[in-house]
Amino acid sequence: MSKFASSAICVLLVTTSVATAGPSGIHLLKSMTLGGDTFWDCITLDAQNHRVFIAHGTHVVVADSRTGAVVGDIPDVAGAHEVAIANSFNKGYATAGKNDSVVVFDAKTLKTTGIIKVGSRPTASSTIRSRGAYSPSMPAVRIRR
Repeated sequence: MSKFASSAICVLLVTTSVATAGPSGIHLLKSMTLGGDTFWDCITLDAQNHRVFIAHGTHVVVADSRTGAVVGDIPDVAGAHEVAIANSFNKGYATAGKNDSVVVFDAKTLKTTGIIKVGSRPTASSTIRSRGAYSPSMPAVRIRR
């Protein structure tokens, strides 16, 4: 695992804590080693469900934000870059840049439920809205229950 991914996970875990120490109130609670032989990319926190989504080459690793244990995996996300979660719809979206698509998955079971072709290399940051997911590099995706 790259030092960047390890550092990013540590920062994420630290920023999700409400504990305070010293003048800044920030301190390291724990670090996680996830391993792997390809690149790590964006990290997404689903605070509501205590999950951390880590884009990792051709899949997305899912860890429990409280324990650091790997709790799941979303396979077949070629060129995984970022994940967006829409808990009110029980859906998650993972950009698959090498396939010019977004992989749709069930936010609880992590099972893939669909693939949306979106155009050239969707890799930009995603923002969840109450009616859809949006990324500047892909057209709006409407979320239906």
